[in-house]
Amino acid sequence: MIPVKATTLPPTTPAPKADCEAQADIVFLLDSSGSVGSANFQKMKAFVHDMMTSFNIGPNAVQVRPIYTAYSRLGIELPIT
Repeated sequence: MIPVKATTLPPTTPAPKADCEAQADIVFLLDSSGSVGSANFQKMKAFVHDMMTSFNIGPNAVQVRPIYTAYSRLGIELPIT
């Protein structure tokens, strides 16, 4: 059997674009239940952090809201207008 070396690539998040005037409302739904485990929950938080640093966040730009849930069944109604 030939040994296989696993390679993990570093996360790549684009830098914010100074000339981008995009507006968006972004919701991150994070599973904080015990089945995820502490290490994976930390990975989720790091992912959200990395994503947020790629946006121009502000009241007239991108607005971000994290939602933490430990429930297996969560109903969220997001009206689109």
